[in-house]
Amino acid sequence: MAPQPWPCPARASTLAGLSLIFSYIRQGFLDGSNLDGCDAAYRRFVAGQGIWRFSRHRGVVAGLLAEYGWRELEQVGGAEYAERFLTPADRGGERVPDLERCVWAEKI
Repeated sequence: MAPQPWPCPARASTLAGLSLIFSYIRQGFLDGSNLDGCDAAYRRFVAGQGIWRFSRHRGVVAGLLAEYGWRELEQVGGAEYAERFLTPADRGGERVPDLERCVWAEKI
């Protein structure tokens, strides 16, 4: 029997409800059109070392996930992070750049 690519169809239903959390770099930062005040990070991680090479626009992530059988449950960036975590910790004055966004998805 030939090996089946993961996830194989026989197991696909057992994955329903599985959570996936990942982050991605905003397209505007990677292509240099919106550095959000983080010029040094761009020079180091994009132009210099080339560490960050893949990005997406915020609005296309849900569609990309859907192509692979996932549903986006939540997506947050710098402003949401600051509101949820920094403000309650009395650190609400700190600015969090919106370079990276975090996504919570569920397998459907």
